This record gives sequence, structure tokens and C-alpha cells, in this order.
Amino acid sequence: MTRKKKSAKGKAKPKAKSSSSSSAGAGPLHPGQVIQDQYLTPRKETQAWLTEKLGWKLTRLNKLINGKGGVTAGSALDLARALHTKPEFWLQLQLDYDLARAKASAKSRRAHAEA
Repeated sequence: MTRKKKSAKGKAKPKAKSSSSSSAGAGPLHPGQVIQDQYLTPRKETQAWLTEKLGWKLTRLNKLINGKGGVTAGSALDLARALHTKPEFWLQLQLDYDLARAKASAKSRRAHAEA
């Protein structure tokens, strides 16, 4: 899905890619899914570990990972600091996800209006 590159500490990390899509082709992934699939699971880390690094409450991260919350400018800064990425990466993921949902919703509304 994403290419990995070595960081200065020698650890491989996912290369920031703004248009992450699900393998099923269902559209862009929610940023929370990216956190789970590309950061927590490969590192065998928990949400509690990441909330400590972020300085967040567990419920906040859990909502993001479960797609019930989104990335704001502030949370993008926190994620970038904790996961050694750029804030623009997280904001672009959120933008891509929101735009895909809006397009799907508009398409559905047009289909119902024409029926």
C-alpha cells in the first residue's frame, strides 16, 4: 500500500502518501484506519501507548480510530509530532476521506431525485 523509508533512527516508517485507498477500492481510508493499520498494528502497539505520546484521552483517539471523529489542524500537529510525519499528511487524509463521502452522498441524492 505505502512504501517504507528509513528514518534517521533506522526504523522503517510508512511514506506519507495523501491518497491512501482501501485495498477493496472503496475510496480513501479514514485517518483513524491509517493510524491503526500503518502505525499501531505493525508496531504491535496499543491505543493507550499512542494516547500517552499524543497527550490525549483514550476516548479521543478511540473515536478517531473507529471513524467517529476526524483530524483537525491541532490533532494533525499532535499526530505528526508523535508519529514523525507531517501535519499536512493527516489533514490531506481527512480531506480526501471527507471529499469522497461528500461526492458519494451527492451522487446518491441525485439518483434519488431522478427516480
